[in-house]
Amino acid sequence: MNIDLDNYKNYNKVIIDIIPHDEENPKYLRRFIWNKFYEQNKDFIKIFFNNNQNEIERNYLDKNEKIEKIKIIIDHQIESFENIFKQSNGIKKMKIKKYNKKIENMSYMFEVNIGIEEIDLSDFNTENVTNMRGMFGGCISLKKINLKNINTKNVTNMRGMFSDCASLEKLDLSNLDTKNVTDMSYMFFYCEKLKEINLSSFNTENVTDMSDMFRDCTLLEKLDLSNFKNKNLKYMNTMFYNCKSLKEIDLSNLDSKKIEINEINFRNCNNLKKIIFSDGEKKIKY
Repeated sequence: MNIDLDNYKNYNKVIIDIIPHDEENPKYLRRFIWNKFYEQNKDFIKIFFNNNQNEIERNYLDKNEKIEKIKIIIDHQIESFENIFKQSNGIKKMKIKKYNKKIENMSYMFEVNIGIEEIDLSDFNTENVTNMRGMFGGCISLKKINLKNINTKNVTNMRGMFSDCASLEKLDLSNLDTKNVTDMSYMFFYCEKLKEINLSSFNTENVTDMSDMFRDCTLLEKLDLSNFKNKNLKYMNTMFYNCKSLKEIDLSNLDSKKIEINEINFRNCNNLKKIIFSDGEKKIKY
């Protein structure tokens, strides 16, 4: 990777504040320091413990050293955050600040990070990101995500973005721009504690795949999809499978003549009393 040192100060800066799980500090730091991301960018990364500079150059940390906060500063325009915190189980909370305009890929960014409970991306510029596939997938302890100002105007892939976020109870995605998204399959798969979700801004005209999108969201009682359209939709297999708390679904903007909607989409939705399609209300046998 070629770096123009004359323009070094013009590179965007990413600041990552991390509150770790104390018992996982050595394991987490070793994993982060020696992963592919650090090896490729170590000349541009500085790590601070409790706001005191202590740049890491070797895979070592005193086992008895207690660390309450870690600050990572990246002074370099990397283009991908793919897998960067994958399985970094020592993280409890994280906030990413400032921005990096060149970042295009956030797929599997936090995947299977089983310890993280809170993520704040509200101050992070994602305007050029195209891929958020599996971004939070498998974050089974995640309870709070702040995506207030996140920019998704260029994102095309959201497959499994929140899948297996088994501790999430509420999701406000009302600011997400999804006009270019083509894949929403498994997006909320097995969010078993999810009770409230705001999808009022969703534009689904270019989506081709919604298979298993809400599968196993067992506590969802209400799902307003009245703004969903299926102009290019090809697949919605088992889209609501095992949503056993759902009582009503409004699919009135989905043209049921263009796609096959049958009982398998609603299997195990035993409390579902009302389904509204473009050609009227229908009853489904489960």
